[in-house]
Amino acid sequence: MTITDKNNCTGCGLCESVCPVNAIKMAREENGFYYPVITEACLECEKCRHECIVENSLIEACDILDAYSFSLKDHNLETCASGGVAFALGKYVLDEGGVVYGVGYSKDYKKSIYIRADSIDKLEKLKDTKYIHASNSAYLFSSIKSDLQEGKEVLFCGLPCEVAALKKLYHEHSEQLLLVDIICHGVTSELVQERKIDQIQEKFNGDSIEYFSVKNKRDGWKQNSILFASNKECEFAEKFYDSDFGYAFSHYSRKSCYSCQFKGNNRSSDITIGDYWGVNADATDYNEKGVSVVIIRTPKGKALFDHISDYNNVQRHSLEEITANNKWYYDSIPLGDRDLYEKNLLSNKGIYVPHSIKIKRKLKKLLRI
Repeated sequence: MTITDKNNCTGCGLCESVCPVNAIKMAREENGFYYPVITEACLECEKCRHECIVENSLIEACDILDAYSFSLKDHNLETCASGGVAFALGKYVLDEGGVVYGVGYSKDYKKSIYIRADSIDKLEKLKDTKYIHASNSAYLFSSIKSDLQEGKEVLFCGLPCEVAALKKLYHEHSEQLLLVDIICHGVTSELVQERKIDQIQEKFNGDSIEYFSVKNKRDGWKQNSILFASNKECEFAEKFYDSDFGYAFSHYSRKSCYSCQFKGNNRSSDITIGDYWGVNADATDYNEKGVSVVIIRTPKGKALFDHISDYNNVQRHSLEEITANNKWYYDSIPLGDRDLYEKNLLSNKGIYVPHSIKIKRKLKKLLRI
C-alpha cells in the first residue's frame, strides 16, 4: 500500500503515529531524509492515508488579523533566531504553567530532535536555527498527546507541515494547543549535517563539540555565520552562505519542499513568524541583532502575542510590507540542480560544491550572455 506520492511526502510522521497496529516506521534513507516504511503487520485499513496532511488537508484559508515587526529588548536577542519572538512566546507559556515544544540538536549535533521544554533551561535548547528536519516525530506526537490529556496548555513552534499534522491530529484540543509556524525555505538533509560536523571535527582532531550554530549573530543578524566551539576552546567560523553547508541548504532540500502545499495563507497555525528581511537600517524597528516578522492568523494567536508585545520592540505593518522581501512565505524553492547535487553527495565523502555543478552553473551563465 502507498500512503502518498513519495515526492509529496513531508516526513511529518503523522502516519506512523495514527497506525492502530504500529505497522509504519519512519526510516532514514541513504540521502538522509526520512520516509514511512509499511511493514507486513499492515491491515490496509488506510487510516494513514485518511490522516495524511498531503492527501487530506484540514486547512481552511483565513483572513490575516494583523502583522508586526518584533525584537526582544533583552540580552536573549543575540542568541535567538531572528528577533527572538519564538523565545518570548515560549517564556510566556512557561510562566503560565504550560509546556513548549520545538527543535534542538542531539548531543553530537548531527541530528535535530523535538524537545519538550518545561523550564527556561530547556527552552534555551530551542533557541537558534536548525536547517534539518527533526527525526523523532513519534515522540513529539505521543508527548503532546499526554500533555493535552492532562489539561496543559501546549505551544509548538515548527515547520508549516509539522503544524498541519498536529492541528489535524489534535483539533479537538484546539483551545489548549498553540501553533506557531515559520516562513520556511525548506529543510536540507540530515546527511549534510552529519558530514559538516564530521568535517569540522576532523579539522580539530576529533575534539568533542561544545557549541554549534548555523546562524550565529556575532557579526550581526544579516551576516550570520556557522560557528563551532570544541571542548578544548578551539573555534571555527565561516560565513553561512559562503560555506558548503550554506550551498547545500540553498540547493538541496526534501523533494516535497519544491512543491510545498503550505504556503501563503494555506496554513494551520495561529501565528506565522520569520526574519524581517528588507527592513531598512534606519527604520525605527531595525536592530542589527535581528528583527522578526509576526503574522497573526487567529484570535487565539492575537491574544497570545498581546501578552508579550508591551515588553518588547513591536511595530504594526501591513502584510504586504512585512512579506515584500520574504519570497518563501508565498513560493516554493526552485528545483535547480537539486538532483545533480544529490548524485554527487551520495558518491563523495564531503558536502563541497561538486566540480560538475560548478561547470553546469558557469555554462548556464554563458548561455544567458
